[in-house]
Amino acid sequence: MEASTSSGAADSDDLNSNLDDETTPDIKETTSHAVDDLLPILKKYVGVFFMLFSIWFMGYCGFSSSWVFMIVIVLLLREKATKRKEVKLLVARQAVTSERQVIEAAVQELPSWVYFPDTERAEWLNKIVKQLWPFIEGYVTDLLKETVEPSVQEALPSYLKSFRFEKIKLGRYPPRIGGVKVYTDKVARDEIVMDLELFYAGDCDIEISFKTLKRIKAGIQDIQLHGTLRVEIKPLVNIMPLIGGMSFFFLNKPATDFNLTNLADVLDIPGISGILRNIIEDQIAHFLVLPNRIPVSLMEDVDLTSLKYPMPEGVLRINIVEARNLMKMDIGFLKKGKSDPYVVVEVGAHKFKTKVINNTCDPSWNKYFEVVVFEKLGQTVEIDLFDKDADKDDPMGNLSLDIDHISQAGSLDSWLPLEDATNGELHINLTWLSLSHTMNDLNVQLAQCRHIESTMGELVSSAILIVRLDSAKDLPTSKKSSSLPSPYCLLSLGHVEHKSRIIVDNSSPVWEQVFHFLVQDPNVQSLDVTIKDSKKDKSVGVLNIPLRRVLSQPDFVLEQPFNVDHSGPQSRLFIRLCVRALEAAPKKSKMSVSDPKAFMVVRKSESVSSVNVDEDDDEDDNDNTLETDADEHVFNGNHNGIEDLMMNDDNANTELRKRHLDSTKSLQALYPYGRLQLSLSYSKARSKLTVLVQKATQIIGVNSDRTSNAYVRIYLMPDKSSRHKTKVIKKTRNPIFNERFEFHCSESNLSDAYLDVCIKNSAFLSVSTTCLGKVEIPLNSMDLSTGNSDWYVLQKDEEDDSISRISAS
Repeated sequence: MEASTSSGAADSDDLNSNLDDETTPDIKETTSHAVDDLLPILKKYVGVFFMLFSIWFMGYCGFSSSWVFMIVIVLLLREKATKRKEVKLLVARQAVTSERQVIEAAVQELPSWVYFPDTERAEWLNKIVKQLWPFIEGYVTDLLKETVEPSVQEALPSYLKSFRFEKIKLGRYPPRIGGVKVYTDKVARDEIVMDLELFYAGDCDIEISFKTLKRIKAGIQDIQLHGTLRVEIKPLVNIMPLIGGMSFFFLNKPATDFNLTNLADVLDIPGISGILRNIIEDQIAHFLVLPNRIPVSLMEDVDLTSLKYPMPEGVLRINIVEARNLMKMDIGFLKKGKSDPYVVVEVGAHKFKTKVINNTCDPSWNKYFEVVVFEKLGQTVEIDLFDKDADKDDPMGNLSLDIDHISQAGSLDSWLPLEDATNGELHINLTWLSLSHTMNDLNVQLAQCRHIESTMGELVSSAILIVRLDSAKDLPTSKKSSSLPSPYCLLSLGHVEHKSRIIVDNSSPVWEQVFHFLVQDPNVQSLDVTIKDSKKDKSVGVLNIPLRRVLSQPDFVLEQPFNVDHSGPQSRLFIRLCVRALEAAPKKSKMSVSDPKAFMVVRKSESVSSVNVDEDDDEDDNDNTLETDADEHVFNGNHNGIEDLMMNDDNANTELRKRHLDSTKSLQALYPYGRLQLSLSYSKARSKLTVLVQKATQIIGVNSDRTSNAYVRIYLMPDKSSRHKTKVIKKTRNPIFNERFEFHCSESNLSDAYLDVCIKNSAFLSVSTTCLGKVEIPLNSMDLSTGNSDWYVLQKDEEDDSISRISAS
């Protein structure tokens, strides 16, 4: 009996243990799920608690409720900006990895090889860059550590001298080269000059730090960059590797964008972020934008200094005279419709600004600026007008002028219409000054400078001083500690001061740097050089060199070791000084008189991605994306006068899009019904004719505000087998369509076919539409296998008399 009871108990225990073993995993899993579900709830209510506590605390302390609204608005603006950046970065990366699909998706910002006849697509070069990208990262890391980091440390105040790069990762996305242009004219026999259109939308991660109470870290991620990179390969030699050296630089400031991380991300809010980004962009320009360049020596005999500091090509004197009929930006209930305009001028890394003229649309500045030009081929003068406001300055138009054309003409003094503005003109006077080493040219320029000073009250330069700071020897050491100095030089002439780099712990430093000074009168001015020890910020020697000593030397060059005053008994400074007079060249081109607009070029889009996906962008920003250059061929129109001069000018710079139309009246005389830009291509395999309707300019305005609601209608003739039309672009005389259509046409019928294209005005509640202009394009006269992009002159529609009455009015 007891045995049976014990055996029953044992069986019961086994059963319970089996049940426990079977149910334990389910119970554990259920418990873990409950815990996992509890964590989000806890996080949510902890966040709610802190939010409610913050509101109670602000009320307890008596803070105004406006602080809550202000914080919410700042957070919303930051969230919106972050999402916009993410979209731009995503599209930019897609453009880098799959260019063809992105081009087909959106065509408003095509790479330069699509439309520039002298710019070539170089996919082989992109493949090489992709293979080299991991090795380029090592070079960039060394460059930032050895060159950029010390330079930034010098520029920062003493409490931020602990600046350093913590992490440098360029990521897995290499830059993409959109097009390559190699110059064959105006280059020396022993050099190769080419421009690369560079797109970069990488996933790089660069982290910096400062040591205060503890090391503070900040960083930059996801840099986007778009600009024209100039590559100079020189000198070419007759021994391997045939190339003596190379130099890289941007002709003008590239368009950049980036995201901030760590401490810098805290400052990425409206107002502060703009200031921070301008500082970072200026540092990028300090190393990469002309006159700054990155030299690479490939042979021992090549002087690296000559690659980094070439001789200037000349000086450009810019006189911003006045403006008229500017846009009225300040319009309100109590305002009369005025503006507060000022002008910003940029040439490479140089930036100048005029004063603000309040409450006027016809300001007068009469301000002079001068800039040393090292590369006139391909470089432009960027002029922007802004209306000064308390929060954000409003753009009022811009101009881009080709320096190479100005140097050929000698000068430009004209009124020019502003781009990206509904109205307004700017009066500018540009003078190209070449370099001379004769006393006669110096005297002529001195007389002109005195005339400008007496009449305009502006000080301008008559000469340029080129200083090559080579080295110093036997500088004094500290008597107490016998430690070596860490010297640098301060070179000053007038109000301009340049600082050399610091050579650490060396009494015989070698700088090998070149500095440029614009000189008003070399007969009375002098160069002051102060050698300082950066450890104690104490002078260890001074030197004063009157420039008249240089003028007394052959070829205006003085090179010798100079004894240093207030220094050691054997201290010497090795320096070379060269003075060049500024010579105003005579006018060499008729364009300076007959067609001032020939100097204007279309400014490249400032978007850093190859495709613009921001739907909030202004329409004016898209007006400059697809313009033709001086080599455009216009069918159905007679070329004469100014048009022929520009198209036959072998010296015309076809790198950038040129504005070569006359004044408004001349424009209407040349193209009374406007022009239309189309791109045509034919696929034999698909038997399809593709027509890309891009944009139209200066079409007739039929509305009350002198604009039109335009669309394009296309027939494939002679049988009218297909008909397509674009969407309507309202209230403009320069509509941008960017729409693609396909027509089925066999290759045998292509020789007899032509396109009947008409721009029409869409009127509300109107049975008939007005034809603003039409053109017939024969397809047998062009090669469609490789694509053809052109402007076509619109003609009057003989069947519609209404357009004649509108044009005459």
